[in-house]
Amino acid sequence: MGIRIPAIVTHSSPDLDAICSTWLLKTFHQDYKKAEILFVRPGKH
Repeated sequence: MGIRIPAIVTHSSPDLDAICSTWLLKTFHQDYKKAEILFVRPGKH
């Protein structure tokens, strides 16, 4: 198994709370500093 890089998943048209929570995770949570950000359409899994 290789190294797992965490992902932050948000919707494709993020509102302010999605933008802020993504920034907070990448800025202050050590495990998410290099996280990939994935955008999905609302209602899709």
